[in-house]
Amino acid sequence: METDVQKYSGMGIASFVLGTVSITGFFNLSMTLGVIINSGVDKGSILPIVTGLLGIFYILCAAVGIGLGIAECCAKNRRNVFAILGVIFSAIPILLFAIVIGMNFHKL
Repeated sequence: METDVQKYSGMGIASFVLGTVSITGFFNLSMTLGVIINSGVDKGSILPIVTGLLGIFYILCAAVGIGLGIAECCAKNRRNVFAILGVIFSAIPILLFAIVIGMNFHKL
């Protein structure tokens, strides 16, 4: 007798992990940028460059997490809990990034 058990898929779990990584990374970068701004880092320092590149990496992780989560939500016969959480967790850093850029847009 076979039972039709719905499984969690790899794409949903990957979306959840990427969303968690991007939220954690974005939070850590925010703290690092606060320290950089308040400590007066030299203009020749590589720390702001590395921080910016890591920020781009975390935003790309969030974008991939959203894509994987949406793709998994469209799949049939799968549990979508991790996919939905992955989309939510991946959207948070992108929204925060957009808010920060929007707040500082007038300074450009």
